Amino acid sequence: MTLAAIVAPMAWRPLIPGGYAISTSLGSDVTFTFNGAGDKMAVVFQAPSTTPPDQVKFRCQAYTSTGTIDATLETVDATTGFPSGTPVTNSGTGSVSVASTGTKTCTGLAGTASLTAGTQYAVVLTATGGFAGNFNVLRTTGINGGIGSPYSLTKDSAGAWTKAYTTNAGFAFGLMTSGGVSINVPGLAGAYTAAYTAWTDATNPDERGNRFSFPGPVTCYGAEVHMSLGSVPADAQSGVLSLYSTHTGTPSQIASFTIDGDMQDTGPVRFLRFSTPVDLAANTVYALVLKATAAGNLTVIQHTYASAAELGCYLDDNFYSTTRNNSSGAFTDGNTTVYAVYPIVSKIDDGASAGGGLIRHPGMNGGLNG
Repeated sequence: MTLAAIVAPMAWRPLIPGGYAISTSLGSDVTFTFNGAGDKMAVVFQAPSTTPPDQVKFRCQAYTSTGTIDATLETVDATTGFPSGTPVTNSGTGSVSVASTGTKTCTGLAGTASLTAGTQYAVVLTATGGFAGNFNVLRTTGINGGIGSPYSLTKDSAGAWTKAYTTNAGFAFGLMTSGGVSINVPGLAGAYTAAYTAWTDATNPDERGNRFSFPGPVTCYGAEVHMSLGSVPADAQSGVLSLYSTHTGTPSQIASFTIDGDMQDTGPVRFLRFSTPVDLAANTVYALVLKATAAGNLTVIQHTYASAAELGCYLDDNFYSTTRNNSSGAFTDGNTTVYAVYPIVSKIDDGASAGGGLIRHPGMNGGLNG
């Protein structure tokens, strides 16, 4: 095995627009209200493989009365770009009663259908006949970040389909197989809540980030961090980016970068480089974290999910949060949250050694995306 340098270092991060901050906020949640039979909400996506989604997860943000939603997998009209109303051959219809806020799962879309990889399909949520409910479903958080594909649509029962494609945090849909395996579709972030979270050196915990591993050896160059430092970054917004091994045992800092608040601007995306890149071993867990070292806030985007099963919608089942306080002892992992702190890779396995193999995106989940 030889680690081969790539021309341009690349960040391992979810393919969602995260980082388009509005001050220190991601922006308001964008929802759609189901309040009558025939109301619809949909997402159009390219199939990553022939395996159809069987489950769709979404979030009810506000609730007044109980109603039932059907979910179907439909073809897309090539003339309008709207769901065609025609189910994919041999697909099924799922159903879920919404009687509270939080994450909902509709199961049974796949049937015995098979998709064509690369073809666009629509997952459609429809208020059933006799619908008596009234609740809001989260479509996205914020409206600054633009995604043209995939895209979201809504349709009032008395109106027409309307495309709504802007999002700061990815569309809040999660697609999964009948076995509950996440299907990673760039632009779909799962049934999340997303917001900026802030901490200082006086906060417990004051060191936060993610644990991760790669299926092959790589060289870690630094991190891409989606972080706001306010309107005038200064020394009060200082901190340290650290890379650790054995983080839940006896943490060993193997690389670091000191963040000087004076030497930062207001933009929400930061590329931070270690003075010496570090080689990482295959299938070995590391932690990449930020520690606040002053009285000012470090403010980082955080995604939160109802269960660890959705992590693969965001990035990878093995990529999730870890924290500790005062640089003391072991870290504590949290497998339903992730911070916008992503490793940047400058070298990858060249695949030349016996059993080495080329690294593929760990979010591929057993070939569903490749």
